[in-house]
Amino acid sequence: MAQGSGTPDNEDKYFVSKSRAIIFVVVVVLLAVVVGLAAGLTAGSASHGNTQSTQPPVNDGKPWMTLRLPSNVVPDHYQLMLYPKVEGTTFTGKVSITVNITKTTKHVLVHIRDLAITGRSVSTIGGSPRNLPITQYFEYKPNEFYVIEVGEDLMAGSQYNVTYDFRGNFPSVLYGLYKSTYKTPQGVTRQMVTSDFEPLDARMALPCFDEPTLKATFTTTLVRPTNNYIALSNMPEVRSYQYEPGFTAVEYQKTVKMSTYLLAFIICDFQYNETTTNNGVKIRIYSAPHLINTTGFATYTTKEQMEYFNAQTALPYDLPKADLIAIPDFNSGAMENWGLVTFRESLLLYDPVTSSVFNKQRIAVVISHELVHQWFGNLVTLAWWDDLWLNEGFASYLEYAGVHVVYPDWQIMDQFLSGDFFRIMARDALISSRPISALSDTPAAIKQMFDAITYSKGAVACRMVHFILGDSGFQNGYRAYLKKYQYSNANTMQLWNSLTEANNNRINMIDVMDPWVRQKNFPVITITVNGNQATASQKRFLIDASAATGTGSDFSTYGYKWIVPFNYITSSNTNTPVSAWLNKTDVTFTYPSSGWMKANFGQYGFYIVNYPEDNWNRLQVALQNKVDTLPSGDRAGLINDAFMLARAGTIKQSLALGMTRYLSKEKAYVPWTTALGSLGYFDTVLSMRPSYGDFKTYMINLIRGRYNDLGWADTGSHLDRYARSDILLWVTRLNYNAAIQEAKTIYNRWMVNGTSIHPNIRTRVLRAGIAAGGLREWDFAWNKFLTTESASEKSALMYALAFSRTPWILNRYLQRAMNGSLVRSQDTLSVIRYVSATTLGRPIAWNFFQANWDTLYDRYSQVTFGLARAIETLTSAFATDYELGEVQNFFNTVRGTDAISSSKKTILENIKSNIDWLKKNEADVAAWLAANKNL
Repeated sequence: MAQGSGTPDNEDKYFVSKSRAIIFVVVVVLLAVVVGLAAGLTAGSASHGNTQSTQPPVNDGKPWMTLRLPSNVVPDHYQLMLYPKVEGTTFTGKVSITVNITKTTKHVLVHIRDLAITGRSVSTIGGSPRNLPITQYFEYKPNEFYVIEVGEDLMAGSQYNVTYDFRGNFPSVLYGLYKSTYKTPQGVTRQMVTSDFEPLDARMALPCFDEPTLKATFTTTLVRPTNNYIALSNMPEVRSYQYEPGFTAVEYQKTVKMSTYLLAFIICDFQYNETTTNNGVKIRIYSAPHLINTTGFATYTTKEQMEYFNAQTALPYDLPKADLIAIPDFNSGAMENWGLVTFRESLLLYDPVTSSVFNKQRIAVVISHELVHQWFGNLVTLAWWDDLWLNEGFASYLEYAGVHVVYPDWQIMDQFLSGDFFRIMARDALISSRPISALSDTPAAIKQMFDAITYSKGAVACRMVHFILGDSGFQNGYRAYLKKYQYSNANTMQLWNSLTEANNNRINMIDVMDPWVRQKNFPVITITVNGNQATASQKRFLIDASAATGTGSDFSTYGYKWIVPFNYITSSNTNTPVSAWLNKTDVTFTYPSSGWMKANFGQYGFYIVNYPEDNWNRLQVALQNKVDTLPSGDRAGLINDAFMLARAGTIKQSLALGMTRYLSKEKAYVPWTTALGSLGYFDTVLSMRPSYGDFKTYMINLIRGRYNDLGWADTGSHLDRYARSDILLWVTRLNYNAAIQEAKTIYNRWMVNGTSIHPNIRTRVLRAGIAAGGLREWDFAWNKFLTTESASEKSALMYALAFSRTPWILNRYLQRAMNGSLVRSQDTLSVIRYVSATTLGRPIAWNFFQANWDTLYDRYSQVTFGLARAIETLTSAFATDYELGEVQNFFNTVRGTDAISSSKKTILENIKSNIDWLKKNEADVAAWLAANKNL
């Protein structure tokens, strides 16, 4: 699953046996009523003429009392008929599940949520099949189980068919089996049915064994209206026939063995663009008919990337088709359903007239991410959600290679540091962080695994493995892993073993890598000098070191020690790094008597480095004298490390700020975007402080040269365009007059004369034009937002509308964002986050969010990362005790915040960190800015 789109342009999921003595009946019935009401247990009538019992059974244990399904009943095959009423509000279905009994039992448990079971049966297989007597059936809502108890033993080693008739209502949320709509250019509303099941929502569409290890095959039949609709599922169509007048049943080929969360069911009126890979896989890109001309880029990209991953994995994609489809209403960024991958429209459809290079790259990245999942996630699936990183970490790392091979001039491999590495460091330096692999023992905990630690730190772990093993060793290792566990499941230890064995046991990957995925945080490597000898020693890094206890939730069996792939270069030898392992201990080496050293060459190790102050100063001078003294990634690494260390109070803020002075000569994208990301923290926490004026002056003087180089004209390389977007964001955010006047001119030409704005500068122009304008400018953009058919243009407008400097306009925008007929439900939280991005909008968005919490919770509490991300953004700039108390009071008084329990800790820790930062650093920063603002 790809996470939902962020800001545009690369910015900033008891019964008692009937045979009991009659004397106990009254007591038991009363107990059953009490327990049933308390626990959410719903009893039903026994089928096949058996006498109903309302008491819970105790004669065969209580397997429904645990979160996990019992292991004694295992699905083998599902025969599914699903009839969604596309133009109605309900769906019905029937599923017959062939199960294998591994241990004799009387109970069959499946998952359901918000389904009504209208019929059920259990029958033997082979010979003369017969229906078994059912003595009890009930729904146990706390664990989302539907339980059948049969009147005789289901024998170990035997197979049975368990059949359910069911019906349900389409939910108002965007998960499970739900409805979506779009409007044609003529204004006609068209309806469709679609699905999104990861991690725990297949049970909303059919009774099933909804756990990743319980793989089975599926034969699906979907019923659709005969006219004007198509039906899609994971496999190609086998046949279709009239189901009833006006409706057609479509049967699909039997699937490969797969997990339930990868199922997909869609009924729509879409069209497609088609191509075929060199091994015969048919690729189709589906969209609403009026958007079909925007599917060409995805068609080409998917084919090229799939052929690349076929070769890289040595296990060619094993389904006969790969459909990718743009869904109008979709909460996630994309979802890797096997054979039928679903996307937000803005992350699949590219219009060369209205889409920017940022849209183009994002689309290519998301397609690549989902294609990697066809192997890492679909073919080999995590054994349990604790190890979600095996899916998402590999996809978040290998996605870069999939883009690079098709579009090498984009230099996307250079962007890994700014896109994932440095960004997750800031999150992982908090005591409230968590290990990559973490206990997920409740539905809420499972959903919280879909976060930046899983995706970005998981990707960093994969990159470290790649660095340690080398190109061939890494590839041989993951090929062996995929081959061994294909159509099955695996955990982290099995990955380490595969990597080790494939490389002839030359490196024990359990020893090396397990501390990186089982411990939160990362080390700081401190260089201390004694004469011509230096020692590199490691210590756990935290923004607030005093928060560490090493006990309870902070305990680590590894003692917060890591095996670190340490390396360094010196000014006398910049071409050949010296390497050594920090095997949870220190390393001693010869220190250059003059010149400088730079450790973590290439930025492959997930650690930061602190040097003696004289080495920091030498590095500053070296970069000011000759920018390319170090590769761009290492220049970015120095900036990141300095600001991380300063944030923790390890070095002075003035030293970190000094590392930015050379940027006036810097031309590369990654160092600039890294520095601007770090300086963005200053922009946030100082925005209401007396020193902000000096900060603004320093930033304008620092950026002005690069702004003059890049300007507003869409010229240069791919990364020049990315750099231009960053620089234009800052000069307009800082209200640099020359930039504001140019943006206003371009905006007015668009508004008055209809002169188009180039997509690559559109978001910056729109933001600045709306911020500098009034109601007329805002209303014009709003009407464009309502009428544009371009997903990328709509995203840019939705973002820019949040930057009005008129409070009542922002409040009106927030109110409109709650109306699904104006702003799609999938985008409401994004609008709230966008409004909070300015000093003016921050309190408006936060107050609105609090006032509308109940509605937002009902809509988005099951979305894997929506609410948590929104609150983190809304409170990111809070830096006073009053604001801290306000957030604590919010968490203590509103319902449902347990669903974001891990994020609550991070949010509060961030606010406390901001408060502490100002107390400790404001004077130092203010003095440095006053002295250096004019460069």
